[in-house]
Amino acid sequence: MYKTIMTLTIAAGATVAMADSVQLDYKGLHGRAFSVQGHGGVNAGFMKFDVQDGSMSGGQFTTGERIRTFCIDLNTTLTTPDWYDIKGLKDTVDPLAPAMTDDEADALTRMFSYAVGNDLNITTGSEGRDNAATFQMAIWEVLADYGTDGSSLDTTNGSFDVTGGFSGDATLLSNLFNAAQFGSINPNITLRGLDTAGGQDQVYFVVVPLPSSAGLAAAGLLGMAVVRRRRTR
Repeated sequence: MYKTIMTLTIAAGATVAMADSVQLDYKGLHGRAFSVQGHGGVNAGFMKFDVQDGSMSGGQFTTGERIRTFCIDLNTTLTTPDWYDIKGLKDTVDPLAPAMTDDEADALTRMFSYAVGNDLNITTGSEGRDNAATFQMAIWEVLADYGTDGSSLDTTNGSFDVTGGFSGDATLLSNLFNAAQFGSINPNITLRGLDTAGGQDQVYFVVVPLPSSAGLAAAGLLGMAVVRRRRTR
């Protein structure tokens, strides 16, 4: 069972038009393995996909580029290559939309906002693998146990219970859960769901830069590492 990665797509303009569908081919995972009660061994982190084809009218993806995503579907194995519909996380009408409440979608958005705002390394070396797996762990916990107020976020019990192997960065996990419950939402970050009828659903995020960053957006750079480089110059 494949589990997943964070995708940062930098898009020019004040708004981001949604594409219709895209075909992705799985190319690997950057993270760690551990065991989850009821699911056995899982691989957690961000997944790498090559964009093969698609109806990409919104210009979010380009055929041939590599994107990164995180898994939001612990119960389903990855099918690759696979076609995905691109949707908003709060689309509760379409039967292919991610199975999450508005509160859960907001909690995930606050966590992604925290990751971007704190230059979280999920791509480089051992630290990146640990952070990517911890971030995936936090996503699954929110979707399984967020509840009505976020007070039940704990990976040692509940519907999502880590039982063995990698236990995550405890400080980072606590910070992510605090962000999920109490953090702020970066208005320049929008989460999108990649939903498929036959395989594992994914989530990625779009960053719409400020006008002064439009030149960087045109470069079409991907990955959290982009944010890190821009902020250390």
